[in-house]
Amino acid sequence: MPQSASEPLSISTKWISKFKELRILWAHDGNIKRPHVVLSSGAHSSSFFNAELLTQDPSLLAEACTDMVTLLSEYTHGEPKFDYMYTASYIVGPAMGGVLIAHGIADALGRYRGAPCFSGYVRQEKGTMVFWKSHLPVNSVVILADDVFTTGGSLKRTATALVDANCTVLPVVMVLVNRIGSGAGETHQFEGRHVIRLMDSHDTRWLPSKCELCVKGSEAISPDGMENWKRLTARY
Repeated sequence: MPQSASEPLSISTKWISKFKELRILWAHDGNIKRPHVVLSSGAHSSSFFNAELLTQDPSLLAEACTDMVTLLSEYTHGEPKFDYMYTASYIVGPAMGGVLIAHGIADALGRYRGAPCFSGYVRQEKGTMVFWKSHLPVNSVVILADDVFTTGGSLKRTATALVDANCTVLPVVMVLVNRIGSGAGETHQFEGRHVIRLMDSHDTRWLPSKCELCVKGSEAISPDGMENWKRLTARY
């Protein structure tokens, strides 16, 4: 029987709780002594998902990818036109964040269907944001994957590189965290692709000149590196 509408939410609830417990998902508590985050885009944020803390743990990553495949199966269940579970030959993500995610999903999908699925990646050509290279065979059927889905820019460039390589990109995206959605458990679309995700994150972001936490006296720092992450998650 098809899964109930509540079951994807239960998976999301499980992972939100786990991410908070493991301090992989961080949110500012309003204490101005606590720094807040400068994102790679330059924007300031009141929360952050540290995907590296998940991907460095193989067993945790495997569990997360298995649950994403479960969500994919629920989305495609009972819909003959959705044969993504069995037609995908590769799971592909942008380097670097999507490499381990794609590998984990490919492994989980292969075990689910009892037939191999491979992983691949596209990487940025040095010195430019335009050219990407892929190492996939021509005519591969691909599902896109990444760690965190914020603007979709990397995935758009990944899809373009794959289409240019004569691959078929299926209309679904698989991510750990969706930062552009409007609510866990709801259907999300991005440029005609359904977003399969473990959770949605509704952080507050500001331009540096309009950051409300800066105005209150909180310092803005990068979330990268052990020392900065300790500062963000310390007791104050």
